[in-house]
Amino acid sequence: MTLFWIVAAVLLALALAILLVPMWRSQNARPKGPERRDMNIAVYRSQLKELERDLENGIIDADQFEQAKEDLERSMAEDVLLAEEVPETGRRGGRSAVVAATVVVALFIPAVSVGLYQEIGGGLAAIDPEKAPPPVAADEHQEVDIEAMVAQLAARMEANPNDIEGWFMLGRSYQFLKRYEDAKAAYDNVLALGGDSNPDFLATYADVLAMLNDRQIGEDAMRYIHKALEIDPDHVKALWLAGTAGFQQGDYELTLRYWERLARVLPPGSEDANIIQSNVNALRAQLGMEPLQFAGAAGGGEARVSGVVDLDPQLKDRVSPDDTVFIFARAVDGPAMPLAILRVKVSDLPMHFTLDDSLAMSPMARLSAFPKVVVGARVSKSGNAMPSSGDLEGMSAEIQVADAAEVRVVIDRVIP
Repeated sequence: MTLFWIVAAVLLALALAILLVPMWRSQNARPKGPERRDMNIAVYRSQLKELERDLENGIIDADQFEQAKEDLERSMAEDVLLAEEVPETGRRGGRSAVVAATVVVALFIPAVSVGLYQEIGGGLAAIDPEKAPPPVAADEHQEVDIEAMVAQLAARMEANPNDIEGWFMLGRSYQFLKRYEDAKAAYDNVLALGGDSNPDFLATYADVLAMLNDRQIGEDAMRYIHKALEIDPDHVKALWLAGTAGFQQGDYELTLRYWERLARVLPPGSEDANIIQSNVNALRAQLGMEPLQFAGAAGGGEARVSGVVDLDPQLKDRVSPDDTVFIFARAVDGPAMPLAILRVKVSDLPMHFTLDDSLAMSPMARLSAFPKVVVGARVSKSGNAMPSSGDLEGMSAEIQVADAAEVRVVIDRVIP
């Protein structure tokens, strides 16, 4: 076993030499951020494991899991890009950055190599099973490693207080660990070093301020959002947060102003674009406005079903004007989930509607993908999209999407 570790140590030393020698030779070059990318990936994996545990334990349902996973993947993608593309204000550090990177690589490569061997190759149990320690859950190792990495970065920042990139990465790490007070403290250092000229940082800082304010986007957070949009009017995260702030205040016209711009900035046909386009048209319907057709929406102008939804007069005493109404199309032969859905209020009835691919709940289940559908409308007393006893509902007959004329749906029965 001793011989094995000697050989392994020699190979690790050789690998480190191959990595570190070029790094020191090019110490005046701009750093590319491998340390930050690796830490992002480690934090992402830990957060994903936490979500999976919550799903298994029944803390969240499948829809909540998918939404949280999408948010996590979106944040992860932003962080990897940020690690590759450092803000202008962060081009500092020179030799100190190389020293820090050397320390991280020298510690990270052996740690990952040993960790991978323990995970994949069998570790000590494969070399000498009698001396192998009791098994410990991989998640526990991973969580400890992440905390240790963040603590190491925090210690390095104490010794290098002018490293704006390091403070930004430390703040993002604390944010992933849900240590929002610590994240704000780290970001305050970014501000002090001139980070307020970078829209990515400004939007991220506003996000943390909202988390510290019970997820509500207050005036302090809005100052940074507005400044981010002054620098970059098409900044995706800033537009999303600005629209969310309007939504939280009940100012749907303000929300539409930001989210309609966001819908046109996002890549046409992407999942994010489909989601925001659906949100936009749901809000427009709530305001009694016609839905928008977005360029590049998957099948958006090709497959649609239009008509009128009304409530049976005999059931009017069983609803209130603010009750939620869902108008939806469902495949006759296909998934149970709606292919397109609108959310309005009883006070909007009777209402002319149009359902198309821009209102899809999932890019994998769109109206244009199914030839026959039924259109339904349901009054939900709870506001929940899932039907429950006491809700009121009406359904159309089967409809050929390609030949659909105006559909009339009357909400005329009570769900038992």
